Formats: sequence, C-alpha cells, structure tokens
Amino acid sequence: MLFYVFKADEGYIKYSDEGNIQIVPLDKASVFPTLQNEYMQKVTCDAEKVGLTNIRIAKLELTETDFYSKRKVCCIE
Repeated sequence: MLFYVFKADEGYIKYSDEGNIQIVPLDKASVFPTLQNEYMQKVTCDAEKVGLTNIRIAKLELTETDFYSKRKVCCIE
C-alpha cells in the first residue's frame, strides 16, 4: 500500500486545513493516500512561506506481516 508525505530538510510536515504548518516526527505527519496536484501545490507554497527548505513529497510503502500469533505466545508472561 502506498502513501505520500511532505518532507523538508527540517523534518516531516503536518498541515492543517487552516494552513498551519508544523515540523513533526513521521508518526505525526500529514499522510495522503493519493497525489492531488492543487492541494500538493498549496502545501508546498505554504511551507516555503514559513521558511522550510527543500520541500518534497516522499512515498511511503506500507507492508503488513504478522508480528506474533496468540497461539505461539500465550504462555509468555
């Protein structure tokens, strides 16, 4: 599964509908399932206005694997 996230040299970007921008760790960043050109341009412009540098869109690839099975670890305390 693919997702997209904004990233600058300063870190990952969290973007609110009001146009607020924060630099945050990946787990708090704004993540998007599709690329939407108008929205992407707006975020990029707003990020440049607050002084962020080298703004880009990073692709996140999510994979799912079973970490453990209840049957296998039921006796662990």
